[in-house]
Amino acid sequence: MALKIAIDLDGTAFAWPNELGRLAVTLQDALADVFFLTAAAGELPPSERPAEVERRVSQRLGCAVSVKIPVVCCEEREKAQKLRDLGVHIVIDDRPIEGWNGLQLVPLKK
Repeated sequence: MALKIAIDLDGTAFAWPNELGRLAVTLQDALADVFFLTAAAGELPPSERPAEVERRVSQRLGCAVSVKIPVVCCEEREKAQKLRDLGVHIVIDDRPIEGWNGLQLVPLKK
């Protein structure tokens, strides 16, 4: 069973693009199941969010990361449940996730 790791985009991966982009790819190369979890693009209809988020990932983290690391979109209030549903072991997010009792790493502010 692979270790499942979710990384938040806005405020986290986008704030630390070089570090967390490389970390995500390195962990995935080491056979961890890594993905980005985001409530980004909430201003758009749900059907349009994935494409917009992929565009933002490609623009801010680079094409190599956007092609390799999948993105899961959800509403902010649904993050804890989505993490549980996906069987995530570790989440990296700049803000504590309400209702999440698993391991969370919170990067220091720059």
